[in-house]
Amino acid sequence: MFGLRRPHRAPPGGAEPVPVSVGTIPAEFYGGKNPVVEFKTIHEEVTLGGEPASPRGSGISAGAGKRAGWSGRKRWLIIGGSVIFIGFLAGASWYYWRTAALPPAPLPPPPSLSLASPVPPPVSPPPPEVATTTPEPAAAPPLRPAEAARQFPPLFTTDAADLDQDGLTDPEEELFLTDAGVTDTDGDRYLDSHEIYNLYNPVGREPQKIIDSGLVKEFTNPAFGYALYYPANWAVGNVDANQRTVLFSTITGEFVEVRVFDLLPGEQFADWFTRAASGENFGELQEFASVFRARGWRRADYLVYYLVDPRRVYLMLYHPTEARLANYRTVGKLVARSFRLTVPASATLPELPLESPPATPVLPVIPSAATATPATTTPR
Repeated sequence: MFGLRRPHRAPPGGAEPVPVSVGTIPAEFYGGKNPVVEFKTIHEEVTLGGEPASPRGSGISAGAGKRAGWSGRKRWLIIGGSVIFIGFLAGASWYYWRTAALPPAPLPPPPSLSLASPVPPPVSPPPPEVATTTPEPAAAPPLRPAEAARQFPPLFTTDAADLDQDGLTDPEEELFLTDAGVTDTDGDRYLDSHEIYNLYNPVGREPQKIIDSGLVKEFTNPAFGYALYYPANWAVGNVDANQRTVLFSTITGEFVEVRVFDLLPGEQFADWFTRAASGENFGELQEFASVFRARGWRRADYLVYYLVDPRRVYLMLYHPTEARLANYRTVGKLVARSFRLTVPASATLPELPLESPPATPVLPVIPSAATATPATTTPR
């Protein structure tokens, strides 16, 4: 078209080109002419068993008909393949569903294994027993109470606060129901601590013994024959079954310990002290006597007391807190001052003298409990 032609290309492989019949428009139709078209009648002869002859002058080549027939065949192939694929997919789905719906086949039981019983090793007869005599260990002698371990209070302690400076710490003021801001709560001209030291009630206007006030209780040890006072709200506990060691404790962890030690035949207190009170200084002890005339010695800080009779030593220890704070030093004095050896139940308590601890005590010979008699004093 328009005078341009494509260059002639040889077919691949060197094959000869196929002649193509091309029909053209007759020249009578160009230039706006309107020729008269006449149709020819063509008779076609068909030979059975062979290919039909192409009509002459029809302008349709034989190759074009073959291409049209192939397109129809391809459409039917695609349709047929799709039907086959859909049928295969439906069959596979049905098989999978049927297989999943069936219960699993039970597994065969494992084969039982029979193990041969092991052959026991030969047992050799035991050798004949040889009678041997083993001496039994000698029983250890019982531990004497004097040799039992003990812990003495520290030498350096600090008292709790004392607001009114009457000798009772503020915790002791609360314990004995006294006024922490007044030195003489009941107004009887005696300091509160002075009355407690002499076993009187610090909050009673009339002379009243502290045991009758309800502030303290009396503990009696029937095994070793002594009695003493302790605060009513403190706890009492026996360390051993025979009541040789008894503890009187409060909620702060402080406690008073009372232990009983037997003297050896003919042993004096000084000998016992050297043997049993390791770490303590005998030369610093001061004479002490309870209100009921039980006699002994005490340490200068009023934390350790030794009350003695011809057969025993009664050791009293006041243990402060771990921080060496003494909240109840006067309670320790109360316990020691109220100590007495057991007297008949009908005996009455002696009148209590109002005395303070001696400033420079003298160490006289301590009489035995059998010769000690209560002092008779005039009531205050």
